[in-house]
Amino acid sequence: MNKRINKIIYLLTRNIGGFSVSRYLTRKHPRIFMYHRISRDGDHGKLSAEQFRSQVRLIKKSFSLLSMDQLIHLSDRGEVPNYSAVITFDDGYHDFLDYAFPILKEENAPATLFVTTGFINNDIWLWPDQLKYVLQKVPKGFRIDVPGMSDKYILCDDGLQAWDRIADYCLSISNDEKLRLIDSVFSQAGIKKPEKPPAEYRPLSWGEISGMVSEGLEVGSHSHSHPILTKLSRAQLRAELILSKSLIEKNLNLSPKSFCYPNGRSIDINSEIKSEVAIAGYEFALAAYTSKDPLSDRWEVTRYAASTDSEQFEKNLYGMTYLSSALKFYI
Repeated sequence: MNKRINKIIYLLTRNIGGFSVSRYLTRKHPRIFMYHRISRDGDHGKLSAEQFRSQVRLIKKSFSLLSMDQLIHLSDRGEVPNYSAVITFDDGYHDFLDYAFPILKEENAPATLFVTTGFINNDIWLWPDQLKYVLQKVPKGFRIDVPGMSDKYILCDDGLQAWDRIADYCLSISNDEKLRLIDSVFSQAGIKKPEKPPAEYRPLSWGEISGMVSEGLEVGSHSHSHPILTKLSRAQLRAELILSKSLIEKNLNLSPKSFCYPNGRSIDINSEIKSEVAIAGYEFALAAYTSKDPLSDRWEVTRYAASTDSEQFEKNLYGMTYLSSALKFYI
């Protein structure tokens, strides 16, 4: 019933000009959008290329589209323009070049790409992808033994559902425990883990990123191996921050100003991590959740997750999500 009521409210607001009102009321609230994967047809929960083009056009129609560096620079001077928006991409999958970047160029839209340097370097493939890869290959009825979870055995009748449950658990354990767990899943399934990411999960190359940088793409760091930073020792944390930055400098001949926290929930970020990010030479850092004031803390700039649901995207874009959250605070 609540979903139906929310749908009616959305349609009424949309059709009577409510978006213009909410856009105006939230004009000082920058919209920073976080994207990950784009595919031709929007398979496996990814945003389709045409959906992405539509979203870029909607943003450009009603907002001033900036890069992250531009937004932070303007914020430092107290000159953030009304109706500001930013497009960011995390990780560095090859589909960014296949689908997203051509659209960004055609629409003359700036964007910032945060790269996981170990992934780009072909040293690793990302741990959520490893887990998804193996769980989608096991037969129905297969049971995975996961010591430490409330349900010791995970039934893999639905690979993606099993992935959700095990991946969530992986967020709560140390990086070493997580990697051992994933290796155990491969072993239990009797599946050999590919050394390099399969085509579906392959990364960009440094040469490809360099070519896009020459055409205006902005690049920041997303760590070296995409660990949960709160699960690392101080020495491991410093290594992640410094190695990632140095690889970007070496391969792209630029010094990245920005860092993007892996996973990026509020519980994945603390004052020690922020301090180390600053010491490593970054100038600001991005999280992966929304807040009332995205720019209140330059070491924890918040973002909207890009949605494949056009209704939710429009709510985020035109300020309805922000206003709804603000109203709940006062009710």
